[in-house]
Amino acid sequence: AVIGLICNAVGIWGASKFKKIGIIVAGVWYLSRCILSCVYLDMAGLILSAFLLYPHVVFYQEMKKGIMTEESYPQEKQCCSCCV
Repeated sequence: AVIGLICNAVGIWGASKFKKIGIIVAGVWYLSRCILSCVYLDMAGLILSAFLLYPHVVFYQEMKKGIMTEESYPQEKQCCSCCV
């Protein structure tokens, strides 16, 4: 549980500071949880881990493509303000 908390804290840091390594650490944690859930045939754990892994993968891809950067965040935030 402590390792999970550390990985999640690193993921929050990575998302707030736009650091890819933080997103990767949290994503790898959720991927490992998905794999363990498959090994133990835990469908609820698999579904939960997959739902939590998905936004990490998408956010990493957007950072890699340059869509979501520290400079473009205010513009992206304004674009989605009608939804939130």
